[in-house]
Amino acid sequence: MPAYETHDHDVLVVGAGGAGLRAAIAAAAQGVSVGLVCKSLLGSSRRPPSRCRSEWQLSV
Repeated sequence: MPAYETHDHDVLVVGAGGAGLRAAIAAAAQGVSVGLVCKSLLGSSRRPPSRCRSEWQLSV
């Protein structure tokens, strides 16, 4: 069996959406070690881009 890298944290947050990031920030502000797990690159979204009424694409 291959060796895997391990990490030790006090808190593990699953999901890097708004609520997950806010939870990670709040936990870190309390001085605990926080691990954050997300299914894609942090800061990216798998959702299609939203469109404004003028049909311009909105990039966040």
